Amino acid sequence: MPIPHTLDGTAASAQPSAPHRVAVVTGGSRGIGRRTVGRLAADGYAVVVGYAGNRDEAEAAAKEAVTSGVRAIAVRADVADEHAVAALFDTAEAEFGGVDVVVHAAGRISLAPIAELDLAVLDDLHRTNIRGTF
Repeated sequence: MPIPHTLDGTAASAQPSAPHRVAVVTGGSRGIGRRTVGRLAADGYAVVVGYAGNRDEAEAAAKEAVTSGVRAIAVRADVADEHAVAALFDTAEAEFGGVDVVVHAAGRISLAPIAELDLAVLDDLHRTNIRGTF
């Protein structure tokens, strides 16, 4: 599907406004997740910034989203923990009445060769990067 453009050739939003729409972004405190939070907020989405460990960065991402005129909250939820993810969605439902969009941007990386990985590290990578998407 082509990206919509305005007459001057700049990219346009596929959905110019998103009144009363809510997005959950896992891994929303840094990197691609944080940029996604900003874009969704700019497009009018209320945003739930999911994070695993860096509360300050997640709260900063939520505050940046609020400057776009939307509601945003930061919620701790490690995607490797299914109960934490359920609580994340319960919080989104309680705060915003539901969820319209989910962006899974949470991820972990190890730069060690796989043959040198400790089994606990490999399990953590699998829980976050594979199982965490479900």
